Amino acid sequence: IQLRRLKHVTNVESTTMKNQMFDGLLFPLVLMDSNRVVAISSPLMFEIQEILSAHGQRTALLEAGRRYGRDLVSAIKEKFETAPGHKHPDHPIAPDVKVLKSNVGRYMKTAGWGKITWEEGDGLEQIIIQDPPVPRNRELGGSGNLFLQGIFAGVVEIFSGKTFSIVEDHYDSQRRVLTLG
Repeated sequence: IQLRRLKHVTNVESTTMKNQMFDGLLFPLVLMDSNRVVAISSPLMFEIQEILSAHGQRTALLEAGRRYGRDLVSAIKEKFETAPGHKHPDHPIAPDVKVLKSNVGRYMKTAGWGKITWEEGDGLEQIIIQDPPVPRNRELGGSGNLFLQGIFAGVVEIFSGKTFSIVEDHYDSQRRVLTLG
């Protein structure tokens, strides 16, 4: 009854969750109204890297992440350009860079990649990721994961128009912060 009294709540349902762990979740999981996502445990990324590293495929993981990051930014930008109510569908207007970065950051947090912030400098960009995916040994943190590095490299490349190479990769386990530069 208290929930229904809130102005922005239009409907409330109550269901029993006895012996039902996943019935309350929508299937399939989608982000941005059309992108279907698959939930996997974050340590799996680190296990895949170990397997690929043994076969000399380290750069494949980096490039896959880079493509994912670039495609993500492009998809979010396109959502703004084709939003309902856009005045000129034949002449898309790109969203403000600040707005686009903010929405990319929110997507990354929602998708489980962590809360990101950018610090731009003269020739050096730094991405700070709070609560990134971590391997089973949490002390190692997210550092060294090529797929994760690739994702953020791709994101930065779209915004800067330049190739982004990782020269710094540090995880602070006390603060749960990964810094890529």
